[in-house]
Amino acid sequence: MSQSSSLHDISSLGFSYNADDQILGEQYDANGNTTATGGKTFAYDSENHLVSMNGGAVSMVYEGDGNRVVKDSQRLNHRCLIDERRRSPARRTASIPMECSASTKTRW
Repeated sequence: MSQSSSLHDISSLGFSYNADDQILGEQYDANGNTTATGGKTFAYDSENHLVSMNGGAVSMVYEGDGNRVVKDSQRLNHRCLIDERRRSPARRTASIPMECSASTKTRW
């Protein structure tokens, strides 16, 4: 499979896949999550949520229903407030993103 672009700074790419439809050259865990690609590494929890990238340079925290509520990086924190009034029976979530500087890291 290939990907082509008519934009000047985006080059065309070609991909090869294994029998599990995983891109050759990338690394995967037993659950099929990408653990290494393009010089970046990824770690997952027991529910296959992405919890960190590049050894903790970026980390994510999830609430009990599996919604991401915190994304911390060295540059900024991203927090999502879950609006319980907008949840449907299917547990879709409306999030309100909030950003703050790295100097105000607080976990809740």
